[in-house]
Parts: sequence; structure tokens; C-alpha cells
Amino acid sequence: MKCKTFRWVAIIVLCFFSWSFLGIYDLAYAIERHLNQPSYNSKRSEASRPEERFQKAIEEIEETLERLVSKVEVEVEKKKLKTKNEEIGALDKEIRKQFVETEKKLREAGLPDEILERHYKFVKHYEDNLNELRTSLKTI
Repeated sequence: MKCKTFRWVAIIVLCFFSWSFLGIYDLAYAIERHLNQPSYNSKRSEASRPEERFQKAIEEIEETLERLVSKVEVEVEKKKLKTKNEEIGALDKEIRKQFVETEKKLREAGLPDEILERHYKFVKHYEDNLNELRTSLKTI
């Protein structure tokens, strides 16, 4: 009699253990959550960070330049470049705000000056690359 009772207790404990700690509960939750979302990709694109949108704008500029080289609708492509240049300007403001916030956090954390210098160096590198990009776009 004790053997059957222990067996049933062991089976019940094993089921609850599996449900809780082996990820079965997480898997069921993830499936339910995924099914209730209208579209994962649309939310992902809306929630993208300024850096990701900045990179995407640069990639679209490169694609536009490739089409310009092949002389396909030059005026239309130039307008697209101008629009992307303006988008980069707007994203640049957001990225610079992030730089300021990062600097503030570094200062509040009381980190060594060496780390602040690395941050300044990175910001300077970003500014140099952005100026080069803008000069190239103006030339085009």
C-alpha cells in the first residue's frame, strides 16, 4: 500500500517539477503570447532604437547610390537621398541625447577619467564619420 502511495506522490511531484522548472510553463506562455500578438515584426520595427534606424537609413542611402550609378531615375533618387539625409539629421539628435545621458551616467557613477575619455573619443569618432557622410551626400 505504501509503495502505491509513494509512486503516485512521486508522479505528481515529477509533473509539477517538470511544469515549473523544465520550461514547459514558459513554452506554453510563449506560445500563448505569440498567438495573441497581431504582428511581431511590426512591433519590432516600431520599437527599434535610433541607432538601428540610423543604420537602416545609411543602408538605404547605399542602395540609392547604387541605383544612381546605373542612371535610373536620377532626380527621384536624389530626392530620396535628400529625405534620408534629413532623417539622419533627426536621428543624429536622438543619438546625441543618448551620448549626453551616457556621459551623465558615467559621471554619476564616479568612474575614472579614463572611461570618460573613451566616451569622448567615441563621440568624436561618431561626429567625424557623420561629417564625412554629410559631406559625401552634399557632393552627390
